Amino acid sequence: MSSPNATLDFVPPPSAQYAQDVPMPGSEAHASVQDYSNLQSLDDFMRENPFAPKEKRVPAWAVPVNPEYSIKFNDLCVKHFIVPAFEYDMPHQQCETVSVQFGDRKVDATGPFASKKHAKEEVCKLAWPQLLEMDEHLQNKRKRPEPPQSYSGGIDSELLAAENFIGLLQGECVVHNAADYKVLKLIRFEEYTQANRQGSPIYEDSRTITTPIRFSCTVRIEDIPGTPLGSSTDFYQSKQEAKRAAAREAVLWLRSQGKMHPAPPSVNKRLKLDQPFAMELSPKSTGLTQLVSNADLNPGAKTTSAARLHELAAVLGFRPPIYESHPSVPPRGKTMNAHEMNSAFIDMYVRFSDQDVQKDSRLAGPLGKVEHVHGRKTAKEQCCREAVRILEEIQRERAQES
Repeated sequence: MSSPNATLDFVPPPSAQYAQDVPMPGSEAHASVQDYSNLQSLDDFMRENPFAPKEKRVPAWAVPVNPEYSIKFNDLCVKHFIVPAFEYDMPHQQCETVSVQFGDRKVDATGPFASKKHAKEEVCKLAWPQLLEMDEHLQNKRKRPEPPQSYSGGIDSELLAAENFIGLLQGECVVHNAADYKVLKLIRFEEYTQANRQGSPIYEDSRTITTPIRFSCTVRIEDIPGTPLGSSTDFYQSKQEAKRAAAREAVLWLRSQGKMHPAPPSVNKRLKLDQPFAMELSPKSTGLTQLVSNADLNPGAKTTSAARLHELAAVLGFRPPIYESHPSVPPRGKTMNAHEMNSAFIDMYVRFSDQDVQKDSRLAGPLGKVEHVHGRKTAKEQCCREAVRILEEIQRERAQES
């Protein structure tokens, strides 16, 4: 055991020894080891940095802005379906920079600007010349001739509106009272639909994939389910007109087969004056024979060649002719006026379907081809003349044979 008078030698840890060597901040020992040679006096500091009160912030006054270019810029963008995108940089109350993106172009404007309205007006003013350049380019692009497209004219609207062809197939038709043309009767067509227990006709329509959008239609009936009636190459401005044309061909076919009542008396004003009473039909007459008897085939009648061509085609049992047209150029050496310079020249001809060509070979090939004709209506009228002459010849031969 150790002696009671013995003492223990206590050795502090190294960290405590290091703390004893570092003077405490604010103590005299700490101040003695600092270097105050570069210390600036308070008087010198106040002399170099005098007191300046803060300026009172004055709110910016509203700057009147005339939105002339903003309105013009927006209207021209709407015309060409361009959506402009504006971006504003406003770190403070005022707008520093603004940019607008329209199409593939971008314009920047640097401020400061008093407001966003002011910034928009300035950037629209800078972008206006570039937008005018785009407008001129787009207008010239629209004036370029389009690639040749072939759309047949189809049947004239007057012939489509002569009867309610769709209603005839569905089981209803509108006929005129023989005593008074102004009185209309709505009757059920039970002889064909109800009595024969026929199903509803099936319509199939299609449309073009490019503008202008046009529609065609065919119809199937139970009498000939494997053969669609109508045409998939005759295009019309609306689905209703295309459907009416298909129903018209089906009605004409059924009448030619003796399966449907003949057509009602024509409501043409000229026929009203010439034939004030309804014609009595023989039991063996069909819709096509009645059309032949009622149609005015006088060459001197005031009717267009196109309408006459469609009328003859319906009378003779042919499909509606197809018009092939292509853009053309003026003939060489032709002096044109201002109206002709702003219009189109057309090459056009008429052709019939392969089924009609098999019936009569004189309908083969392009008929009535015209070139360098000013205006589509004039070209259509000229090219129909030869086709009308051929159909009139066929009509006369059939009349002699009968």
